[in-house]
Amino acid sequence: MKIKICGIRSKEDIMVASYEGADAVGFIIGVTHETEDALSVEDVNRLVKYVPPFVTPVLVTHFTSPDAIAALAVATKIRTLQLQGGILPEDIARIRKKIWNVTIIKAIHVVSERSINIAKQYSEVADMILLDSVTEDRLGGTGITHDWSISARIVREVNIPVILAGGLTPDNVEEAIRVVNPYGVDVNTGVKGKNGSKDPEKVRSFIQNVKALNYKNYFSNIPLHLAN
Repeated sequence: MKIKICGIRSKEDIMVASYEGADAVGFIIGVTHETEDALSVEDVNRLVKYVPPFVTPVLVTHFTSPDAIAALAVATKIRTLQLQGGILPEDIARIRKKIWNVTIIKAIHVVSERSINIAKQYSEVADMILLDSVTEDRLGGTGITHDWSISARIVREVNIPVILAGGLTPDNVEEAIRVVNPYGVDVNTGVKGKNGSKDPEKVRSFIQNVKALNYKNYFSNIPLHLAN
């Protein structure tokens, strides 16, 4: 189970996430909707130097223009892009022509069963799907969950890895994984402290709970004669 900590804003956020065992960290840049975690290109370039080897930096953007997205990727040298906005499938293909060796994560906002067909459509052009919650003014970082039964259907019906986001916390992430069975999980609001930075205890608890469930699932699948 892969783990991404999103909304990184400081060196301390990176250190906490990577030390506790996160696989990826997300930097939000290029926004059109409300977020407290937006960074500038200069911010990202200053912070990305602290991301250790084997932890993947992810550029998270609301932009939908292939040119604007490609410009951010070039300016930050980040090649894993999480597209939160309503970019068209054909424009994702255009990004690939502009940026060599890019990995595309397309966010799908789970609002109804219609989201299943939307996820299928984007699974043809993206490398991964991220299932998130949405409100009128936010494309992510809502702190609210969505219908996990729909997310579980998407996991079963698309042929690329699916990451679950939207309102996850240390307290509900195990249940979410059991219901949805995603490739990975993504958290932002659920591990924030009062000042908006990542709370080390919440990050630790979140990651430990995910890894503990991985451990339980691994050993539950071992034949009894090998486990004894």
